[in-house]
Amino acid sequence: MDSCPCSRPVSGLIWRAASIQKLLVLIFVSGLSVNDASVRMPSFFSDNMALQADHGTGTPSFINGFATSLEPIEVVVSYGTDRTFSTQIVADAAGHFVVQLDPVPARTTGWISVTGKDGKTVRANNVIWGDIFFCSG
Repeated sequence: MDSCPCSRPVSGLIWRAASIQKLLVLIFVSGLSVNDASVRMPSFFSDNMALQADHGTGTPSFINGFATSLEPIEVVVSYGTDRTFSTQIVADAAGHFVVQLDPVPARTTGWISVTGKDGKTVRANNVIWGDIFFCSG
């Protein structure tokens, strides 16, 4: 009877719009899960952080982080004017990794970079080695 396009049910259009919205959300979430495979560092790993220095006793510093299970990780530490420490490790089955750094003298500055298998690098600049105290009360 009525040939006006306005009289057609809109439920089909709403269904299509909802399907497109769900598809876009699925694509977005899929992209996020790929990015989650990158190396992640704790919140204290940042520019201007301080690590425990060695005072002639051989006290090492440690760097820990998170990655995918069994992901290869490269850690590079540059300190002083000409010293560089580099190592490659593999994250454990839970995705955790810990690197023991060579002992570094107090008042030494440098940078630390951590790179995962996807090539994403997390870097902390202006790192200083010194005395670290934790107090509570």
